[in-house]
Amino acid sequence: MAAVDKLFSIPTIVQRGVDLYPELSRRWTDLQRYLQQYAANHGHTGGADGPVISAGSASWENYTPSWTTTGTAPVVGNGTLTGRFRQISTTVDFKIVLTWGSTTTGGTNPWLFDLPKDAASSDWAFAAHVLEDGVGNTLAMGQLQSGVSIFQVVAEPGNVVDVTVPHTWGTVDRLVITGTYESV
Repeated sequence: MAAVDKLFSIPTIVQRGVDLYPELSRRWTDLQRYLQQYAANHGHTGGADGPVISAGSASWENYTPSWTTTGTAPVVGNGTLTGRFRQISTTVDFKIVLTWGSTTTGGTNPWLFDLPKDAASSDWAFAAHVLEDGVGNTLAMGQLQSGVSIFQVVAEPGNVVDVTVPHTWGTVDRLVITGTYESV
């Protein structure tokens, strides 16, 4: 048993990771060279920053997410509503942050937000986090509605987020939604 304990000890695992780093680095370099060669062979010349095909090459862009309801519309007021996204091929990563201000109003009925790009299907869910300032956190999830661009946020234990769910919103409370999905 002592040999097994030594084999799986933290120092041994860390050393194996260090030993593997040169090999992983070499393989990553080989992959980058392959992608560059593939791009050149298929007429993708790229721009000043290199080839068109490159893992993780998309930069984040700002977008203004819509925040609506089926009732009285919410108003950001002096709060903030920001969105950022990046797209690599058909994969889209996004982040929406709603920070409540003293003049923000939540409207009536459950809140709806839009994606930066339409999803390929309605089978996507997104992570969400609700922070009630000075009180605590609530985990939530975004789920697409009947279409492929509008979603609602459902907080535990299963209630759709609105002006009073999961709590009555106040100044500096935040809703953060992040996700990855396949676009059309």
